[in-house]
Amino acid sequence: MNGGRNVQFFCQDVAEEGISQKEIDAIYIDVPEPWAVIGKASFALKGGYHLVSWSPNIEQVKKTVEELKDNNFTRIRISEITERELLVRLQGVRPKERGITHTAYLIRASLKMRTGQLVF
Repeated sequence: MNGGRNVQFFCQDVAEEGISQKEIDAIYIDVPEPWAVIGKASFALKGGYHLVSWSPNIEQVKKTVEELKDNNFTRIRISEITERELLVRLQGVRPKERGITHTAYLIRASLKMRTGQLVF
């Protein structure tokens, strides 16, 4: 392990500015309109590597998946993530009777290999 020395974080408007880095190993998207970033991400990501997007709304998922398909992504998987608080006591563990729960959706996809791309 390299202790995360090769991990870089960028905070910018990718939909407007694009991604200046190329041959990226992974892209994580957490924005209100992830579909607006997919096209730019497809040019920056290495073929065969992964993009992950986090969305709280199922309509965001639909638009994002459509854009992923249009931009040469494959192995698209969507998981619903539900958070629920647990009550831990000596008598036992169970979900709280009341509480605010939250659902979000995690989209994972791989960019298809580019023609002539070597795999190492």
